[in-house]
Amino acid sequence: MNEIQDFLRHKVGDAVGKSCYFPIGVANLIYQKARSIRSSYPDRDNGEIIRRHFPRQNSKTEFGFCSLIQEFSSSTDITKTLDVIENVNGRWLRTEFPYKKHKNYFEKTDKIVDEAQKRGIKVLPVIGNWVTGSMRMPRKMGDYLEYVEDVVGRYAGKVGVYNVFNEPNSFGFWLDSREEFAHLFKETRKKMHETDPNALAAVNISWQWGALDFIRSLENERALKHVDVLGLDSYPGSYELGNAHSWRDKIRETRKCLKSLGHEDIDVWVFEYGFYAYPQTKLSSHTPQAQTRFFRDATKVISSEDVPVATWYCLNDITQFPRKFQTILPQEHHFGILKRDYTPKDPKIFDAIRSLT
Repeated sequence: MNEIQDFLRHKVGDAVGKSCYFPIGVANLIYQKARSIRSSYPDRDNGEIIRRHFPRQNSKTEFGFCSLIQEFSSSTDITKTLDVIENVNGRWLRTEFPYKKHKNYFEKTDKIVDEAQKRGIKVLPVIGNWVTGSMRMPRKMGDYLEYVEDVVGRYAGKVGVYNVFNEPNSFGFWLDSREEFAHLFKETRKKMHETDPNALAAVNISWQWGALDFIRSLENERALKHVDVLGLDSYPGSYELGNAHSWRDKIRETRKCLKSLGHEDIDVWVFEYGFYAYPQTKLSSHTPQAQTRFFRDATKVISSEDVPVATWYCLNDITQFPRKFQTILPQEHHFGILKRDYTPKDPKIFDAIRSLT
């Protein structure tokens, strides 16, 4: 108990600050620390790990959007989404390829990858993600690794980077210990490289849930050397316009932490940055116009830090979301720059995006 108390005294302030999620943040930190006291998986990986980098076309940051796969209820939704991204000079679509096998599983993901390629858009799949309830270690590791092999093998040469789970440092998306995630990540990357030697393995972490501490835990478990790309998210952290400029500190502190651990060659990307806005104004500070301003300000900051890739969360307001979040987190439905019918909330948003991409 003393160990947990000491941990909280030093970490709570950094992890959750003045966030409205303070009670949840404290519970998350207690939970993760308690789980971390368990013995680690034995590290059988003593071989040299070759870290790869995604080839950059130029020095400019490539931008894109997140869009939840369950929003693609038809082929029309997929083409509409990709048409919008192409129209604003976007280069990436980040979406889930859920851990759920059935005979028609690849029908939707094939459509996404093929249509994206036609438009010169790269797909960043989140594999083994929370949408299907997979927030824990797979019950059958063999089945999970078969799923990884199926996905990576099918899209070899078409998909270059895979996001392994979503925000594993967050209590809402990973319910097992950090040691268990580290083990899972290493096994996933190993299977990925056996299947496609050019595939890159990425992990994304939420800044508000003790991001730097989580990075150190990956190093302690000898998993950080397996990370090709580290993605940063900031949630909850998109509530005030001034937070757009905080991205500079987040990126620099992350790189400083990686350098201190001997991993300064890990590419740091931004996987989720955003600002919610209601189509009909309910809060004066969260208008569509404020969202456009936040996009402009944050994008300039991120680009100035030489980040290779940044994806905005998200393209559309969400229609299909777990019921429990509808009451607890009503703003979660309103991070899109588009309404649910694909029309922009702010008529000026497209011009703002084009001017920066």
